[in-house]
Amino acid sequence: MLKLEDRKEVITEKLDKILEEQKGSQFKEFKNLEVLKNLEEKVPEEAKEAIQKAQEKVMERLQENLEKMSPEDQEKFGEYIEKISGEKEKQLEIMENLKAKIKEAPATPIRVELKERLERGKTKVLEKIEEKLEKLDCPEWTPPAPDFCKEGRVVVMKDPETGCPLQPKCVQPGELTGLVTCCMDSACVRVTKEKCDGAGGKIVSASSCIPNPCEEKKIEVPPIEVPPAEVLEKPTIVPQPTACITLWDPVCGKDGKTYSNSCFAKSAGAEIDYKGVCKEEVLPKAIPSQEEPILEGEQRGVDVEKVK
Repeated sequence: MLKLEDRKEVITEKLDKILEEQKGSQFKEFKNLEVLKNLEEKVPEEAKEAIQKAQEKVMERLQENLEKMSPEDQEKFGEYIEKISGEKEKQLEIMENLKAKIKEAPATPIRVELKERLERGKTKVLEKIEEKLEKLDCPEWTPPAPDFCKEGRVVVMKDPETGCPLQPKCVQPGELTGLVTCCMDSACVRVTKEKCDGAGGKIVSASSCIPNPCEEKKIEVPPIEVPPAEVLEKPTIVPQPTACITLWDPVCGKDGKTYSNSCFAKSAGAEIDYKGVCKEEVLPKAIPSQEEPILEGEQRGVDVEKVK
């Protein structure tokens, strides 16, 4: 039987292979990173490290692909980021992480130009975040100034209760961001670094929170779906791990959201209103070719059976 660390490696390799084989444009790795970030929030603590390693591999592939692209294709990448659906806060984090990795590499004309394009893309994404405030009735939010956080990464977290974006934060190189595994009050919880520090907790690796790290247990990865249209204000909640086939046979739930098929609707706890895309949403017309960026209709799915 495989040890826990060995199983983590297997999960990483399988996830990476599944995402690499996904159909999509030449920029699909960017969306794959968002898929993995959403998946990281849903898996058990002992599987998070495997998801993070998969993210590292996809990030390396995205950087390599972008550096090989022509200036025209890099320009298309900027348009792609501006138009795709998804959580803009996560997309901003991916862009800033990518920019940080490019900064670490020796400077070349291509890398310098790519950093500038990412900087322009960041401005567009921040504008999208600001536009969302009206829909959520959020408190006043001030976008960062153009010269804010030149040496670090701009991060915008979401309030877990309201879904509203919090004020932009500048994360310096080497500083932790996002949710961390924090041991406090004899328990391990996922909170922000600030909350962990404020409660006198200790940031640890996910595996150290398992009562017996050598215990043989099956790591289950729940299904994950990126909705085909409209920006989600909150991620779809999957109440129980359920294997669904990634098949486009849309249904409209009574919650007003479109689901890829009835299985995804059921696993999200949504009651089906009628078959087809919700009338107020936009139906993707076709699977985009490798030459064109995936726009509002982009969809990603991970087949759970392949990663167990």
